[in-house]
Amino acid sequence: MHLFESDVGDYRIYAAATISPRGGYTAAVAVTRLRGIDNPPQRLYSNYSISDGFRFSEPTAALRYAYELGHREMRQRVAAIA
Repeated sequence: MHLFESDVGDYRIYAAATISPRGGYTAAVAVTRLRGIDNPPQRLYSNYSISDGFRFSEPTAALRYAYELGHREMRQRVAAIA
């Protein structure tokens, strides 16, 4: 498993590329709000099968796809709250 995490404002995006049993890598993502709230961190979005069966040939491609999806979901949900 390959992991990447990045803080974006009050949020942290976790991206993962996991080895598929049929070869290649699949993508997963989770977005958590860390700051700006009085409660413990809250999960904003998660999807552990975002590639819908598609397998990436390289882990970096799966990580990039997961991160971009997480970032887009974060922006859309934050805009909906504001």
